[in-house]
Amino acid sequence: MFLFSFFVFIDSMNKNIGFIMLRHVTSPLTNQYWIHCYLCIRTYYPEHRIIIIDDASDYAYVTFLETTNCKVVQSKYPGRGEFLPYYYYIFNPDWFQQAVILHDSVFINSYIDFEIDVEKKMQTKYYEKGPTLLTCVRLTCSS
Repeated sequence: MFLFSFFVFIDSMNKNIGFIMLRHVTSPLTNQYWIHCYLCIRTYYPEHRIIIIDDASDYAYVTFLETTNCKVVQSKYPGRGEFLPYYYYIFNPDWFQQAVILHDSVFINSYIDFEIDVEKKMQTKYYEKGPTLLTCVRLTCSS
């Protein structure tokens, strides 16, 4: 059974939602992970912006993928892993108002309506399957 978790940062509930994917490719298998993650996002959110934060990937394994409305950022801080999406989001508030932050091995398998009360809905949905798998944090980005 494969379950996923993700972090949602909400400044204001509007349609300005984007995705930040943390990527770290070290083998052909991990290369397939980020591609599948990207394609899953595109399946359910075809027009939303995606930012890929690359954390010191081995480019001998990274496959070029033609992307749409997507930007790859080479991290200036290799090896910082989980902190990088938060850091770049805080210092780039013009990217989007709401960010869904994913690891490259996390796959969205169905549409999630981020325009609703995400915290309440997700807690209800996942309590049926066990402990809370979603962490929602409120963050205000000021210019």
